[in-house]
Amino acid sequence: MSTQNGITIEHLEALAAELEQEDAQERARLQRLIRAYARILAVREPDTFEAQATEYSDEEGYSDSSYPPSKELKDFSGPRLLVIDEWEHSEIATESGFYHSWRAALAGPGLYVARDGRFYSVDVKGSGEYKSFAAWPGTSDVMISVTWSAREMSEVQTEDIRRAEKTLREKAFPLVAQFQLGRPAQD
Repeated sequence: MSTQNGITIEHLEALAAELEQEDAQERARLQRLIRAYARILAVREPDTFEAQATEYSDEEGYSDSSYPPSKELKDFSGPRLLVIDEWEHSEIATESGFYHSWRAALAGPGLYVARDGRFYSVDVKGSGEYKSFAAWPGTSDVMISVTWSAREMSEVQTEDIRRAEKTLREKAFPLVAQFQLGRPAQD
């Protein structure tokens, strides 16, 4: 059966199968590189992988009513990861009015790589308030818990895998070059 310009459904199916196979091969190659780079960095530059926060909330200490308090990441008891993309949250109003309470919603789960090359992302749960302050309105009473979880490779887009490989390669390349030359890197 013919489709447009003499291209058959069979041609399209064959093209789709070929493209899927190429993508699977590229993903497998990139995953191997990511695992190797991550392992090299874990041994030679372990501080590349930082403990991640499990809480985002108002800063500790004194806060007057003139300005909204600053927010900060806290409780760095999460997994040790390399950041490819930071996670983001949005604030969804839970009541009407200019000043209102809100709940946190995940705007972007971020992309992180562990020492063994596994990918991680986050989920967030929490709330805060948009309030009046003497200087200007702002958020306060923020308490967001951050939950870390490993991602299945099937959940990670190919372009995200490419970006992760590039980031790891840039960090690991001096160590790889040093190994190939058989001498310590010169600072």
